[in-house]
Amino acid sequence: MSRFESSRFVRNPQVMHVDVLKSACDTLGWTYTIKGNELFVTDARQGTILYGEYALKLNLTTNEVTYNTYYMPNAALKVEELQNQFYALNAAYAKNSLVQEFKKKGFTYKSNDHFTPTTEEVYCFFMVGRSKDKSEDEPVAQIKFTILKDGTIVTDSDYLPNDVNERAHEAMDVLELLLGNKRIMTKKTNIPAKYLAKMKPRRISVQENKLVK
Repeated sequence: MSRFESSRFVRNPQVMHVDVLKSACDTLGWTYTIKGNELFVTDARQGTILYGEYALKLNLTTNEVTYNTYYMPNAALKVEELQNQFYALNAAYAKNSLVQEFKKKGFTYKSNDHFTPTTEEVYCFFMVGRSKDKSEDEPVAQIKFTILKDGTIVTDSDYLPNDVNERAHEAMDVLELLLGNKRIMTKKTNIPAKYLAKMKPRRISVQENKLVK
């Protein structure tokens, strides 16, 4: 559930969204081309001749990155350089994608006036949802989001009405696909008794049933 839980979109350092990778390469002045289903970085200012090989390549289907360590003695340095630039852009991409997907589901953005950015946590805000259930006595609820410097998303929530919970899950499912990161959920303990009878299991959509099959 999205309610009474904390969750974390666990980053895979081998996965980079193509649009963010392109922006990182443009910022670094690296040259890339797209051939078929792959993006190739052919010049990463590596200072060595690649003999027609790539510095790194990205599979456009899986967003997985492969580095060419054979022709780049300074590959580790170049990987770090790319990741630093990528992560800075990825944090902004994660925030924009999150806000966009939640707004599509009827949520509104709410700033966190008590938040001060740190070197580890760069964004913190709330997405607020309102239930359409006329019988719901607590129709307005919010989810807290914190975005770390590398684009990792951390969530925290308490009670969410059933329909708000459904919409939140749908938005987060899309985010998993956009970011290429799996969401790990941790349920909170000691849920107030008054909410236990109100919370229904999540409805499984037809599309999800097809995926399961």
